[in-house]
Amino acid sequence: MSEERILCGLDKQFTSVAEEEDWFVVTRCGHVFHNYCIKLWIEAASIGYCPLCRENITLSELRRLHTKNPTKPRTVSTREPDYNFKIILLGGNRVGKSYFLTRYTDGTFPNNIKPTIGVVSAVKRLEIDEKLIELTLWDTAGHERFNPISGNFARNAHGVLLVYSYFNDGLDSESLMTIQYWIDFLKKYRTIPNEPAMILVGNKSDIAPANRGITSEQGHEFAKQNGLSLYETSAKDDINVDAVFKALVVDVLDRVESNRLEYNSDSAANGRVQVSDDKVQKKNSSCY
Repeated sequence: MSEERILCGLDKQFTSVAEEEDWFVVTRCGHVFHNYCIKLWIEAASIGYCPLCRENITLSELRRLHTKNPTKPRTVSTREPDYNFKIILLGGNRVGKSYFLTRYTDGTFPNNIKPTIGVVSAVKRLEIDEKLIELTLWDTAGHERFNPISGNFARNAHGVLLVYSYFNDGLDSESLMTIQYWIDFLKKYRTIPNEPAMILVGNKSDIAPANRGITSEQGHEFAKQNGLSLYETSAKDDINVDAVFKALVVDVLDRVESNRLEYNSDSAANGRVQVSDDKVQKKNSSCY
């Protein structure tokens, strides 16, 4: 069974109180709400800002994550997927990419994960707008010596998560500045002519603002400068993890179906590890 781990930012529930069919939406600042709740917030109170971060928002800017709001866990279909999308995680060392991916694929937060050597892959399925989508997920090493390996997997990626960390240890505090490097890295290694869908991820948001090496304001400013959506997440506390992946896949799907992103299912399936039913299997793809 695949459990939904998304909560509305206003009522803190998965299930909507709306009498009619409802769905989750995401703001451009990366916060998730029931469409019913945020619509009431904006229209009834004539408030034009996000209730969580105070950034200006409008109804027209909200993006739907999926059409229906399920009320119980669902079994992911075993039929052939409509699309195979390749998603890659890029970012510096120690920003928590492996924990982030494990939280999404397994729903767990291990006590200790060894640093990624080369690339680690996983596969997961999800349904969006009644389309079955299979994701091939690549967790890359942040160290420069593995860049040629990471570049090989970045060439044909449909979606990219650019991950930095709020942790303040002298290394993570510089992780936002390295995101520009990874943006340039993508441009260097890309072979698909169109830009992939990209989302900026501020991980370890469970850290109190006073103890962070990077502020939320710095993250939002960088996102604006680079035309990216920012999601503040915590793999440890399971905050916004599912929402990030769903928002990215929605963007990829929109780009592919509007011919703004070249789609080749073979490139997504290249190097895919086998998965049966809902179980996610992982494989280390490095020869180091």
